[in-house]
Amino acid sequence: MNYNTPTFLKLRQVVMIDQLGSLTAASRMLAISQPALTKSVADFESMLGAKLFERHARGVRPTEAGQQLVEGAKRILADTENLLERVQGRQDLRSGRLRIGVAPIAYQPLLDRAIGTFAGAHPELAIEIRSGGIEEIFSLLSSEAIDLAIGSTYLVERWSDVQTESLTDLRRHFIARRGHPASKVAACTEAELMQFPIVALSDPLSSTIVADLYLRNGLPPKIAHYQSDDFSTIRQIVRETDAIAFTLSAGDLKARTRREFHVFDEITDLQEMNLGVAWSRSRPRSPAATALHGHLAASKELIGR
Repeated sequence: MNYNTPTFLKLRQVVMIDQLGSLTAASRMLAISQPALTKSVADFESMLGAKLFERHARGVRPTEAGQQLVEGAKRILADTENLLERVQGRQDLRSGRLRIGVAPIAYQPLLDRAIGTFAGAHPELAIEIRSGGIEEIFSLLSSEAIDLAIGSTYLVERWSDVQTESLTDLRRHFIARRGHPASKVAACTEAELMQFPIVALSDPLSSTIVADLYLRNGLPPKIAHYQSDDFSTIRQIVRETDAIAFTLSAGDLKARTRREFHVFDEITDLQEMNLGVAWSRSRPRSPAATALHGHLAASKELIGR
């Protein structure tokens, strides 16, 4: 949405703060400074004569008046966006914007080729892709700040207003540098791999997976020795150290990954995960979101390749 009137901007700000529960996080999503957002909310509260948010230990939450405003603001923004979509001709995919969320971050590389081919087929359609944590992305979907979410379906059961459909199963593989000491062990076990440092994404899902790996091998749970949000950095750490990492694939790994790293194919009991598409139950999907869903379902061979 690109509403320039002060009221629309403030409504968007209030909804975003409610979604994320934090002025700092909301200011990042809105691309403004936290002091500017704080002042904007204070001005809005002064105009309305009511306090909208109250602070607590982990951020902010809406007051009773704030919750009432948030609920109404969501309806107003969604209705206005739907009207603009119809007027601007977004319905036939020749214009407009498709907003996609991907969660967790680890799933983003799996979709590069599939989304790229979709963009090539619809060059006039603007596409916005956000990746982040499950909580963040599916909160945005529930509030209709994005049109479609792609991610791990089993993690979104608590969002009752979200409908999901599975696309494909995913597999986790352990990888290490070529010549890694564990690569020289015949029939290396998962417990033996856990003696080496782990490098993983710095998101809650990856932290949970790492802790579970330690626990099921009789070791005290701990966080990964190396953490990063950047896949290139993770792979470089694996190349330069004895750290191990796990990577996702829809089927077998890319040939390039097998050329660059040692893959522990003998470890076959890593939990399978699922990649799916999710959308809001309370709002009809736009033709662009429906078209992307259909493209992903019909082009599963492009996922993770």
